[in-house]
Amino acid sequence: LPGTFYHDADAGRIFYALATNQSVGGDLEVDSWVSTQEILMDYTAGSGGHVWEGVRFEYATWGQPNSGDGFVDTQSAVFTCTPGQPGCNMGSSGEPLGAVRLSGAHGVRFSNCSFVHLGSPYGLSVQGGSQSVDVAGCRFSDLSGGFLKLGSVSSVPGVAGAMTSDPTKWDSHFSITDNVASGQAVEYSGAAGFFGGYIDSADVSHNTVQDAGYSGFSLGWGWGRQYPPGFGNNTTAYNRISRVMTKAKDGGG
Repeated sequence: LPGTFYHDADAGRIFYALATNQSVGGDLEVDSWVSTQEILMDYTAGSGGHVWEGVRFEYATWGQPNSGDGFVDTQSAVFTCTPGQPGCNMGSSGEPLGAVRLSGAHGVRFSNCSFVHLGSPYGLSVQGGSQSVDVAGCRFSDLSGGFLKLGSVSSVPGVAGAMTSDPTKWDSHFSITDNVASGQAVEYSGAAGFFGGYIDSADVSHNTVQDAGYSGFSLGWGWGRQYPPGFGNNTTAYNRISRVMTKAKDGGG
């Protein structure tokens, strides 16, 4: 429907605002299904050693736009927020996450899975000192933002990620191969198709990326001003990229 849905989480109700020239009797169906689940799967620190094969992850939303802060994109779906509010984990900035989330996970593989109909800023996010994560032969489609976010944009020293000298806390050793992403940026045009923040030893190759609102691939953070110990040794090669930069400017392949 071309109108707007609003999920009142406190009241447990969903409202629909009619679009121009719509009427309740003539345009609305008896049933209308709206996703209210934000997280489909959440790996926490120390978990892992699993293989997900042929699993379909679908129908999730994102609560941040309905929060008091709303969603004010700064770059690659990193958003401005009020310190202390949920999701505001970097001072006055928030880290965009996926409907499927890995934080501090080790040894996880997604093989021939589908990530579809997802309202989160990224379909899959991997951060918080996660290591040895493989995503191979998966399909991503009908996404509100981008398909995959690796690592974080946090510059807080001592936390899990690139800003520590301890390599056991880096986001590292990723293999992202033979995946297909299309139908992206349905809502959040600032999200890159693939986003890599501060990551180490990642192989991103032989992927097909289409329909990105911003850059098809974005790797690296800090605008050249920061060179943390946990960033480098990354390869992007033999990827097919088309129909990117459809909504935003100053990006690229």
